Amino acid sequence: AEAVLTDAVNDGGGGKVQTFHFCASSTKYWHIASMAYLIVLLLTATVLATQSRNVDAGFKESKYLAAMIYSHFLFVLLRSLMFFFGGKVVKNNWGVAVAG
Repeated sequence: AEAVLTDAVNDGGGGKVQTFHFCASSTKYWHIASMAYLIVLLLTATVLATQSRNVDAGFKESKYLAAMIYSHFLFVLLRSLMFFFGGKVVKNNWGVAVAG
């Protein structure tokens, strides 16, 4: 937790302290494990989409699975690129940016 003394004054005349809580890890294990889990899920969905190609038209969902796999693959790819090529999140006046 991080504590910051603010300019605000409480009822007793003392200063107010604002506390920020955050969760972090000192190792890269959790990030790699979450990406590996997502890749396993994407591979499983790919197998399901491939197996459901020749199913009756009333139950055909392979094109929706393919669209989901494609979009999630792009998100995992972008996450991996940000992780492996470094970069830190920088807050600026226009929003949030990634700096190298």
